[in-house]
Amino acid sequence: FKLIGTIAIEAGKNIVSLATAGNLLLIGEGQRYPTYGSPSGSRLLAMDINPGSAHYHQAISLKNTGIEQSSLGVTGMTVGPDGHTLVVAVPKVSGATFLQGVKEPGDILVLDLATLDFQTGKIAAPVTAQLASDGRSGRAPQVISATKDADRYLVANVGDRDRGLSTLVLTRDDAGTVTRAQLTAIDLAQKREDVRRDRLDIQRAQSAVLVEYEGVEYAIVADDNFNFNDPYWKDMFEPPLYV
Repeated sequence: FKLIGTIAIEAGKNIVSLATAGNLLLIGEGQRYPTYGSPSGSRLLAMDINPGSAHYHQAISLKNTGIEQSSLGVTGMTVGPDGHTLVVAVPKVSGATFLQGVKEPGDILVLDLATLDFQTGKIAAPVTAQLASDGRSGRAPQVISATKDADRYLVANVGDRDRGLSTLVLTRDDAGTVTRAQLTAIDLAQKREDVRRDRLDIQRAQSAVLVEYEGVEYAIVADDNFNFNDPYWKDMFEPPLYV
């Protein structure tokens, strides 16, 4: 538990997410608030962390991802169990405290690290996940969790009310290249008739992990909950407007 070194990132911005794939350290830059009228300039970097390499601690920016042109950059990412499928969350609005202001859905990008040229930073164009068909999900994606299956992931969207957790399923061709990515939202709301005193639904899914117990898969979900976003809490504890 001692600090043994510090790595300086040239022209570095705020680092929000890290992931590893073999001898590569993936570094995601991002910011909480957009720079209006101009792109954020946030980058997705890959750093060589092999001590025996001639490029040890060298970082290159991945090109052709669209992240640098985004308004907020990266919020989260993960590498699949195959070691080369990289899934990145790129929101278009910040994870606002008040859900009423969160409108535009973000992007989930799927990249293949096997196509990365470390000398130039070029990588095959990412596949952008298709949003859930409900028209209200996918806002402010934040934390992506890998599972044991390289084609299945969990995506938490802090801008979604009552359905912030989505599954991400990848489709590949015969060569193993991802051709399609589909998000499907999970309804996390507690039924109205089940509410007695406390609201027990997941208001704003912040992150999740997939576990298996006795042959059944469960998602354990963290809730970034604010009472003032809950109409039931308001009805119980706020004074009437006419007072």
